[in-house]
Amino acid sequence: GWVDEALVLLSQAIDSGYRKARVFLRRAELYSINGDTEAARADILEALNSTDVNYFVASRAIRKLGDLDPKSFDQVANSRALTALDSADLFQLAIKLSWSKEALTVAEQLFRRLLRDVKTSQDSLYWEDNIKHGLGLCLLGLRRYREAMDAFGSPRTNPEVEDIATTFNYAMSEWAETGEPPRDLFERVIKLDQHGQAKPGANYKQCLAIAFWTLGRNQEAGEYLIRARQQMKANPRSEYSAWRYLTINSSEFLKDLAFFEEMLRNK
Repeated sequence: GWVDEALVLLSQAIDSGYRKARVFLRRAELYSINGDTEAARADILEALNSTDVNYFVASRAIRKLGDLDPKSFDQVANSRALTALDSADLFQLAIKLSWSKEALTVAEQLFRRLLRDVKTSQDSLYWEDNIKHGLGLCLLGLRRYREAMDAFGSPRTNPEVEDIATTFNYAMSEWAETGEPPRDLFERVIKLDQHGQAKPGANYKQCLAIAFWTLGRNQEAGEYLIRARQQMKANPRSEYSAWRYLTINSSEFLKDLAFFEEMLRNK
């Protein structure tokens, strides 16, 4: 069939010296179609270690590897792709690596590398804060709550922290670590939302529903759940869930909303 013919042509190109990242990745996709997982995995790793690999190829290759063989992720962090990408591309890639625990493990390594390498510049503090926030989200997803709290930085000890995302995620970390939702921080989240930090997206509405629920304001929590569900049904897409701290598909996100709605009814 056409797949076998395409595999022959791509293999001939590679054997003749045309060892480009996108060619290895295309052959990996064809091997995958044929059910040859081992050959596909080998070609994905070749793509990630090619001299011409860029952000877009690396992003596709890592996602494909995650679908095929998540156990191979331990070979990703030190690949040529991830050591050669500039800081901005590396940051974007680390942010994307949020669909599984295996992906988060790689993302943590990338964020820690970025923290070590961050250079003094005019916006270095802003850049460092963004890296630390990404690291905190990783650690939350990996259920290392105390480390996540350290990465976010306490909004209590640092009164200058007026970022709604940092406040919410620190509050979630503290709740997971102590077993008690910090009402003062969730109240601050509501105030920051009312003072102009509102954001679009089903995830944001899910976060506000959680914040209202911890404060016993179930009606408002339910209203935000309805809005989140309406938005997801109108525009199905992968979304970051504040219930799992992973990026999940639309059907799984709707399941998280339904689970939380059931908790509201039973409280």
